[in-house]
This record gives sequence, structure tokens and C-alpha cells, in this order.
Amino acid sequence: MLGDRQDADRRSSRDKFFLIATDLRIANGKGWNVAQHAGSTSLVIWESTDLVNWSAPRLVDVAGAIPDAGCAWAPEVIWDPATGQYIVYWATISPRNGVDKARIYYSRTTDFRTFSAPELYIDRPGTQGIIDTQILEVEGSVGGYKYVRASGDGQITIEGSNSILGTWTRLGDLSGIGLTCVHHCAAGRAGIIRKSVIPASSGNLLFQMVRRWVVDQGIPISPGLRARGIQLPLGGVISPVHKDGCPGHPRRS
Repeated sequence: MLGDRQDADRRSSRDKFFLIATDLRIANGKGWNVAQHAGSTSLVIWESTDLVNWSAPRLVDVAGAIPDAGCAWAPEVIWDPATGQYIVYWATISPRNGVDKARIYYSRTTDFRTFSAPELYIDRPGTQGIIDTQILEVEGSVGGYKYVRASGDGQITIEGSNSILGTWTRLGDLSGIGLTCVHHCAAGRAGIIRKSVIPASSGNLLFQMVRRWVVDQGIPISPGLRARGIQLPLGGVISPVHKDGCPGHPRRS
């Protein structure tokens, strides 16, 4: 039975919408190690013309060409006017240059059926992995950049650029307001996982939404959702109930 999470929806034309998601069902009993290192390298895609009626899901293998790829997680999409294509990007765990960790890869598409070969997009130094990258087009944002991206890489790191596939400049992270990131369930550890960057309805303010969690022997004991402004911290905690083996990850079966 198919499992999926981390949906991203995009409209590719005037008459069709696409929804993409991670092909992951941790409830299959094989555990997180298998899911990370011997899991699906495909993304799940649905189509709709009205956002109400959706096609059956189909799998597109975007990461299978990456040597020893173990997964394809946390997909996102953004339109790139420089290439006239959609840039689909996601995290894949695989060994590269002797280091087995999560890196961000990307592929180009115009129809969400035919995809270019995957290319390395973001690779943090050393053994530091990266996942949950999201890019927003925000004209006149922090530093005057056209695009802002947030990633989970030991912190929630914020970067800016004027080109999606060009050079990115580090703007900062959320550690200054007491938020640091831990990606894996570990006994006695607490941290946050990047969820969404949301632009305000007016002005150039961005809101970074993150899941905050605390674990005890791998069991989530204080999951929650905390909203903070990238420029100015704001309040609010929403505490959902999650039932799978890792904090903040909803499960479908």
C-alpha cells in the first residue's frame, strides 16, 4: 500500500495542476534505515484540472540514476523563468566522494512526465547532510534577492539568490532565536525540522514554520508546530498528535 508525505502542489499551465510527494510508507515494518538507504527513488505525482478531482497516483523515478541512491525525499517545485522549465528538487541519501549523507538534487521538467537526469544542487561541507529545502520567489526580500531558500542542515539555514540555479548567499539561520535542527530521531535529543516558508500578504516579511519536537528513547513526547518570522520572531505553538515512529511525520495507510 502506497505511503506518501511532504506534498507540494504546482500549477504547470492554465488548465492543469500537479501534486508531488515522497514515496514513503514507514509503517511497512522495515524501519527508517531501509527507508533511507534502500527505499524508493521515485516521487508520487497526481494531476487535476480543478483541484477537486485528482488522477490516480503515478511514480516517476527521479533519483534512480544517482549512484547507490537510497531515497528521494521532501520534493519541492519552482518555476525557473531563466530556463522556461520547472525545477523539481529533493533530498537523496547516497555515498559521494566517500561520504554517505543527504544532498539536494534537482531535475527539470515542463510536463511532470518527462524529467531531465538528476543533478547535484546543494552539498554541505564534510559529513553535514541537508534536507527539506524550500525556495520562494520574493521580490525585494532580505538583501534585495529575488529568491530566498530555507534548508535543514544542522540549522535552519536561510540563503538568497537572484538565480535559482546560480550562486546562493548565506543570510543566516534560526539559532539566534534559540532554534536548532536535529533531523533524526535520537534518544534524549530535541530539535526542529523545517516545514514551510510562507510570504506575508503584504510587504517583504517571510514566516518560517517549523516542527518542534523532543524525544525520549526514540518516542516523541512533545511534538508541536512553531511559527517564527525570519526577520522578527512571532508567537504560537500548535500541538498535533502523530502516531508513527518519528516526531512530526503524519502517516497514511
